[in-house]
Amino acid sequence: MKNKGIKYEFISKVWKHGSPAGWYFISLPQESSKEIRENLKWQEEGWGRLKVSAKTGSSGWETAI
Repeated sequence: MKNKGIKYEFISKVWKHGSPAGWYFISLPQESSKEIRENLKWQEEGWGRLKVSAKTGSSGWETAI
């Protein structure tokens, strides 16, 4: 995924979904979430998902919000 020059930084705790599979998540701050949805709605796919590049420390990956 290309870097479009839009960058959001925040601090959040990782939480684990209660299912046996144990997916891990990070919740976006409400203000950032609202701003992202308002400004990038045109990039939504399927059920409202937005592709993103995520990074923490030196680790990075492609995911969706």
